[in-house]
Amino acid sequence: VMSEGSLYDRELAALAIVQARGDMIEAIFLIRAYRTTLPRFGYTRPADTAAMLIERRVSATYKDLPGGQLLGPTFDYTHRLLDPELAAGGDVAEPMQRATEAEPMPRVSAILAREGLIEADGDMPGEHVPGDITREPLQFPMARDVRLQALSRGDEGFLLALGYSTQRGYARNHPFVGEVRV
Repeated sequence: VMSEGSLYDRELAALAIVQARGDMIEAIFLIRAYRTTLPRFGYTRPADTAAMLIERRVSATYKDLPGGQLLGPTFDYTHRLLDPELAAGGDVAEPMQRATEAEPMPRVSAILAREGLIEADGDMPGEHVPGDITREPLQFPMARDVRLQALSRGDEGFLLALGYSTQRGYARNHPFVGEVRV
């Protein structure tokens, strides 16, 4: 509800779900309608993911990825058994801490671009004002920034399905995931 309503507020999302009697689509509409009454108080800038502190970094493109593969903390490799000691108030092990200095890790897409294996996004004109799908109706064809906004609002299950369907490709297309970062 918060994702598709484009408003991060747990209490309002819960209120919308209750008011909509559990109908998630109606709750999303309620949150979207409420959001339009709020003033805009800021804008975000693109994150430089090559400079971010990486917890997980996995690439299907390179076995020996520059900067290395980093599996990070995950439950994927543990036995999925409940621990009754935790229910009895047992101590939880302190997580390991690591240095917080981010080491530069080049993006796989940048490596592929240097090798001429990926198409460039293209340059936006200097006077380009990013679209805002929460304030303006969609107009087709959509610019890249508007497409990305629409995708980010979509249900994550749909995004995952879209990613997998793109992976499978068709005809002579052989797409792949360069890397996944968290």
